[in-house]
Amino acid sequence: MDWAVFLSHSSELRVLWSPQLFSRLWCIFELAAFRKANPKGKIVLAPLYVEMIVGFLLLWLAFMQLLYFLLLQVLQFSSFISFVGMVPVIPCIHQTRKICREKRRLLNELKQFNLNEAGCSVDFDRNFILAGIEEWYGTQEAFTEYVRGPLFRELVAPLETLRVPVQYWVLLGLHEMSSLLEFNVGYMSGGAPVDVVLAQFLSWPISNVLWRIISFRLGLFLCDRCSSRMPGACGLLDFMKTFLIWVVTVVFLLSTFEVTAVVERSSLVVASAGACVTIAVALFSLWAATG
Repeated sequence: MDWAVFLSHSSELRVLWSPQLFSRLWCIFELAAFRKANPKGKIVLAPLYVEMIVGFLLLWLAFMQLLYFLLLQVLQFSSFISFVGMVPVIPCIHQTRKICREKRRLLNELKQFNLNEAGCSVDFDRNFILAGIEEWYGTQEAFTEYVRGPLFRELVAPLETLRVPVQYWVLLGLHEMSSLLEFNVGYMSGGAPVDVVLAQFLSWPISNVLWRIISFRLGLFLCDRCSSRMPGACGLLDFMKTFLIWVVTVVFLLSTFEVTAVVERSSLVVASAGACVTIAVALFSLWAATG
């Protein structure tokens, strides 16, 4: 089948975005070819750094569970265990800030796209691509204006903010819920009253897991908004910004632990009200992240 026919019948071009994408002439050519053959087709960028960040979070959650299991054998002070478990989050936050900073730099480069600066290792390929672009868009300058204008506006949406798909948050939530449900099973096995079992379920596997997701959202939001590095600032000052984000996130997260514990000990009615509030806040947080 002719490639133009294939592209014209495709409803969507999904691009696995990495920092090198817009610096490679072949990648730019592929975008140009799809848009020429399929003017109404949808081009969707899927940033690969999202999966990397979610991978960091999953590894950290697994570390927290292992740490809690090991230290609880010799320590009964769970707040200390929680604080120690938060320390590995610091390099994760620092790396996430670097990713967001690089993303913003690359968006600026796309907005100021220069076709002559796009890399291509083989001269034959470069000449072939430039000839195709001139045939489709009239001149190289016209194509450059297209990339800086309509294509930029079409592609920039998923990169303007740090967006994590809802299904990834569900994955993280289920990972956490699986470890907390064992306490609920223990209550049931021990013959605890039904209202106590339900209060524990609403407070920890539901409310506490959602508060953790909200805390992750807060941390990612701060990483994205505070990704810039002050001109001329040393590495220590940049790390201090990372440290402050970590402090805010950890204080918020540990505070939710304490609130959840108080709510659980109160009553089933209070636990139910707390769960409703948490669900509402979580839904708003996820809506704000995708809206």
